[in-house]
Amino acid sequence: MDTSIETIIRGIPRNVAFDAHYVIDTLIRDYSDVYLNYATTMGAQDGITPTMHSQISRRISQLEGSLIANTDMQSWSYNIRGRASECKLWRRI
Repeated sequence: MDTSIETIIRGIPRNVAFDAHYVIDTLIRDYSDVYLNYATTMGAQDGITPTMHSQISRRISQLEGSLIANTDMQSWSYNIRGRASECKLWRRI
């Protein structure tokens, strides 16, 4: 999962902002086996998707300082269920 996330982020041009919804959408679209295998590691019986997406966001934030910078801002973007919601916004460095 970490390698896939890093690959996705490295594909974002420098100084361009992105959010976890973008990374999650790209994981589902381009790395579906990685995404689904990661889902099987979630111990939650209910709420697997929110739990998993929260973990993915945490993994993204661990790249602060090396690949990404904190923007102290939120984006308003569509989540996996097609509903707009706030999402942490990072900048590719």
